[in-house]
Amino acid sequence: MFKIKVVYESADSFGSEILEKLIDYEWKSIETAKKALQMIKEHHHFYQQCNGDAERRNIEKSISKKPWFSKRVHDIDVGWEFLIKLPIDEDAISKTFTVSWTGWGCDLHKAAIVLTSDEFEYIP
Repeated sequence: MFKIKVVYESADSFGSEILEKLIDYEWKSIETAKKALQMIKEHHHFYQQCNGDAERRNIEKSISKKPWFSKRVHDIDVGWEFLIKLPIDEDAISKTFTVSWTGWGCDLHKAAIVLTSDEFEYIP
């Protein structure tokens, strides 16, 4: 089984810190996890291009058909910057996740696939 770990900086007016978070899902297939990781990369690319409301609206129009695009939770418009729809299995079923590495004072440093099974670990 696999998870995706994100490493990001979170800052406020008092300082900043580097945080690590595991996305709350375990992928059974490495191929599906790779697709999800690629979608995180693409989402982040477009997020980095946002420079104000006008640019945000233009980007939103251009990405609205992307498979990872999502901006609503329970009929509330949260904004595409704070949500991502990721594949969870080979049958193209996806789930929407909250993105914690975007917003004021946040910057994604890294995202990586990690093993969640201890079958590859030895502790004497």
